[in-house]
Amino acid sequence: MTWLTLPENRQAHLAVELLAKDERHPLQMFLWGPPGTGKTRLTVRWLKRMLKEKPDARVLRVTAQELSLRLRGVFVPPGQQAPKSRLGSLRRADALVLEDLHRLNPKRVPALARLLDHRHSYRRATLITSREPLRVEPLSLQPLQLRLVGGLVVAIQPMGMPSRQLALEKLAPIARKRLAESTRQWLVRQAGASWRALAAQARLVRARMAPTGPMLEPAAGRMLFADLERPKARPSELIRLVARHFGVTEGALKGKGRQPSLVLARQVAMTILRRHTELSLERVGHHLGGRDPATVRHSLQKIAKSRLPLVTGALRELGQRIDG
Repeated sequence: MTWLTLPENRQAHLAVELLAKDERHPLQMFLWGPPGTGKTRLTVRWLKRMLKEKPDARVLRVTAQELSLRLRGVFVPPGQQAPKSRLGSLRRADALVLEDLHRLNPKRVPALARLLDHRHSYRRATLITSREPLRVEPLSLQPLQLRLVGGLVVAIQPMGMPSRQLALEKLAPIARKRLAESTRQWLVRQAGASWRALAAQARLVRARMAPTGPMLEPAAGRMLFADLERPKARPSELIRLVARHFGVTEGALKGKGRQPSLVLARQVAMTILRRHTELSLERVGHHLGGRDPATVRHSLQKIAKSRLPLVTGALRELGQRIDG
């Protein structure tokens, strides 16, 4: 599939291009983003770029599961290097991709940290992907965190609605010719923010629509692709998602606690329920501890007026997760 540069992946694409340049540039990159945003496609693009510039370069891609197996049983005493016999190809590769770092067994962290030290000392490029961003981690994971922040750290964001529409029209030009704009918007909402899901949807559009013909009415277009409609999100799932985002329990979110951070999380939860379900104010309050409609209305108004990055960022990230 042809790479399509969009606002959400432009920064990551530029960072990968920078990593592929000569030795004066950073030799390590940590790329994170939700599933389906194009991390694997970017890593493949990087490896191809490396091989194009250096045809004899040694390139290697390994998943976290394979990496854990290679590092299993490698005891690394303080101040010593891991045994070469288990890590030879990982050490020698001119370009190494470590995929899905979030799946790595924490017990393998010390050995991986020393592997990265070895590669850096020999100026060998490493690209690491993960679904999760860098956060303050337990003491056992800090050695790895310190290595990762020493290189490029870049996020690849889920596609917003404008980018989804643009991608659909690029992948399936017939959609723009024969489907109304409202139908195209409905289609990309069903696909969510995942590039893989959108590409699969574009293939269906090309397969089901004749290349010529009149513009379909919105009702007819939705009927043609009715099987793609996603089930509506359940309130309990949305509440759980908000609780995880803010690091609180569902019980606390529904409870009577008045700590400022908890109140903010509860107000965001009310906003999410209102935006992504058809619940009335009364039913929203019912799902969040039996609060009355006036309280829900007040919370919605406060969140709507807020310009705090914590609030706007939470709404954007949660919305992308729900859509994706």
